[in-house]
Amino acid sequence: MRGGRHGAARALACLLGAAAGAGPAGAACAGRDLFPALQATAPAAWAEIEAGRRVPHAQGILFRVSRDGVAPSHLFGTLHLSDPRVVGFPAAALAALDAARRLAVEIDEAPRSLKARRALAEAPALAAEPGRSAADLLDAEEAAGLRALIEARGLPPSAASLRPAVLALVLDLPPCAKTSGGRTAGEGRAAHRAAHAERVLARRARARGIAVVGLETLEEQIGSFADLPAPAERDLLRAVLRQAPLAEDAVETTIARYVARDAGGLLAWMRASEPLPGEPGARLPAAFLDRLIDRRNRRLRERARPLLDQGGAFIAVGTAHLPGEAGLVSLLAQDGYAVVRVE
Repeated sequence: MRGGRHGAARALACLLGAAAGAGPAGAACAGRDLFPALQATAPAAWAEIEAGRRVPHAQGILFRVSRDGVAPSHLFGTLHLSDPRVVGFPAAALAALDAARRLAVEIDEAPRSLKARRALAEAPALAAEPGRSAADLLDAEEAAGLRALIEARGLPPSAASLRPAVLALVLDLPPCAKTSGGRTAGEGRAAHRAAHAERVLARRARARGIAVVGLETLEEQIGSFADLPAPAERDLLRAVLRQAPLAEDAVETTIARYVARDAGGLLAWMRASEPLPGEPGARLPAAFLDRLIDRRNRRLRERARPLLDQGGAFIAVGTAHLPGEAGLVSLLAQDGYAVVRVE
């Protein structure tokens, strides 16, 4: 679930923090890249990853998007993390941002009032439907494991009553990823929020007088999962439980793909039959990923097009939204834009 889900995860975690108090800070992540182990021990999953590297636009995180008569724009893939390898943006990306008229990110995280954040954190759309909470979908042992994971992530016990897809998103990041790279754990959550990739880009844009807009609202992201079937919700919660012990490894694996500009490998790994070595039960349901990635790609495309037609836009979205036939790069090319890889 890395590379395309962290934006909603971070925003939701901030809302829950506003409603219930900040969770524990963590030390620096110390994970390992899982790809060598997958290559050695999971041949089927590795074949899926290799196939993902052969889809259109599998390589690259920065693309120039142009059309006759308007200034060129750029599409940039990010990770919703604060690791120095992620926020150490390529010089070409910074130059393109500085020359832009506006920056568009998935969600504009301009500060809301505490009252507004509390109201959204308590919105009915976040709550599980009757008979569809984690306690209803999981057996007793799994439900106990989920409650323990909620506590370990610093969330209130009431998080167990969230819609399963929402709960999966807020449980995604390990505690170590909730402090900013290079800062001490004592600086806590506020320091981290100030340092993740989209916030760094937005800060830079606003300092230069560049308008910042959101392509989606948090409510729309949450609504993407409203029709997720109950069996998929159950499988998603089970996958989250199985992923949790290797969460730091998953973060490192995500960052390693980003550093290598391996967008296709990242997306294929998210979809793989065995994303963690020896843990086929950690596979994410296809129905969840369809809503998280493919359906949202179509919405992001529609929201980006008016900005691209005006010219001078810098569009920053999760890297998993870029590659493949259903990815944003291909969708924009289908719309008649000239899309060329820069980085």
